[in-house]
Amino acid sequence: EGANFIRGILSKLFGTNFTQKIKIIYGGSVNSKNILGFVKEAKMAGALVGAASLNFQEFVIAVKRASRP
Repeated sequence: EGANFIRGILSKLFGTNFTQKIKIIYGGSVNSKNILGFVKEAKMAGALVGAASLNFQEFVIAVKRASRP
């Protein structure tokens, strides 16, 4: 919802051509269980992994899941 809201505002301010070029990165609570919901479903350009990055195995799983086509 947040990404769509941001895209809507940018589209109104700068037009859809500009909005299509903008990459939005999610910076909330991301882990291996929910990263696909942000990166794939919400069409985010990526995610800023916080506490989950402190656990190497959790971080690797999250990166692998987000990297799948």
